[in-house]
Amino acid sequence: MNLFTFRLRSLVVLGSVLSFAVFCSGFSPAFAQTVQILGIDPLKSASYECLRYGDPKLSQIQITSKNGTSKSVKKKKAKRTLNRSRKVAKKRLRSAKKRLKKLNKKISKLASSLFLSVEQQNRLQELKDKRTQVEARVVELEGNVGAISELIQRIPACFEVAPVNGQVEIVSGTYLRDNGKVYFYAGIITRWDNYSGNQEVCAQVAGNSVPVDNASGSYQLEAPAVSSFLPRYQMCYVRNLNEPSGCYVRLDGYANPMVGMAGEQAPGTCFYPETCSLSAALSILNKRLSEITFHVLPSCS
Repeated sequence: MNLFTFRLRSLVVLGSVLSFAVFCSGFSPAFAQTVQILGIDPLKSASYECLRYGDPKLSQIQITSKNGTSKSVKKKKAKRTLNRSRKVAKKRLRSAKKRLKKLNKKISKLASSLFLSVEQQNRLQELKDKRTQVEARVVELEGNVGAISELIQRIPACFEVAPVNGQVEIVSGTYLRDNGKVYFYAGIITRWDNYSGNQEVCAQVAGNSVPVDNASGSYQLEAPAVSSFLPRYQMCYVRNLNEPSGCYVRLDGYANPMVGMAGEQAPGTCFYPETCSLSAALSILNKRLSEITFHVLPSCS
């Protein structure tokens, strides 16, 4: 049963109809992915990201080096690479601790003398300065070992089924239509992460049950009621009505429209003045966005 109310109104701009959030496809969800930052290997300054696909078995770990080159590997390869880094970090940590121990012995022996010459005093200060440096190095290496260990622990989760997550955000921009004029679009959408496709997602939404004047939209039930969503992949946000499969603006990943405006970027020439410019539309939508709260539910029951 569809649990959310849907209201879609077309904007009439200079006698032409510009439909908002028309669902067009033509892309395969099999190629969809979300990127989750896992962390950084501080020893190599390499970043690790989880590339999620519809099937967790297809997930990959993307490793980006400090010079910007990237490679994608599976779980075992990523863990082996990190284990090598941790081994090197532990070896360096042991070496730094040994050096610190030796410095402490030298400082203790020299400081135990009742009378120190100027040369001995200078030597003692040098040793203390070195100790400060080595202590900082020990702290740094301990942090490196800990960071790498935590990163290793995060790797397996990339290959497990992750819960669907959604967030509400504003998308906006301008584009050139076939008539050579510049048009704008601005809307609030729900963007979905970890969605594998073909299943309903439910959430409790507050603040988007009342239509916005002169805007198209899909208005949800007011929380604590439950609204259902069927996320669309590579959704056509602004359609080219002159072509059967034409699209001016397409969104990446999975998304659903909530409310939006579109029109010619020419203030004062539209039928509705508040929808005649991108800045005016964003002012209205930002107010609506501040009123929306969104909570994804683990199930629709």
